[in-house]
Amino acid sequence: SPVSHLLSSMAIPSENEEVTTRQYTQKLKDQRLAVQEEINSLFGRLTEKISEERSLSAAIGESEAVLRPLRSLAPEILSEIFLQCQFSGASDESPYIPNSFHPLEGPLLLSQVCKRWRMVAITTPQLW
Repeated sequence: SPVSHLLSSMAIPSENEEVTTRQYTQKLKDQRLAVQEEINSLFGRLTEKISEERSLSAAIGESEAVLRPLRSLAPEILSEIFLQCQFSGASDESPYIPNSFHPLEGPLLLSQVCKRWRMVAITTPQLW
């Protein structure tokens, strides 16, 4: 700082020191403004990149979903899984009596997952 010697004392700056100090202060303010603008630009770029990464992650998830093994199960196996799910809440003390027509239970719930599951559920009479 061109006036660092004045910082450690209470001396009154000369007219020349005042001008120098004002110029130096303005230069620092201009530099700070440039840094703030760069920070804002970087934040904007970071926000764009975060959004891009999220979109890519979602696309990867959708793409990988197509390759999941569950999709390749034979309808007979899927049907058996559905039957096992239907009675998974039963026990010796309180046997579970399924409600086939409750939208949040049993075959109606399973038939809302996708077209394939709906077809398997509909063609499995033991569920109903």
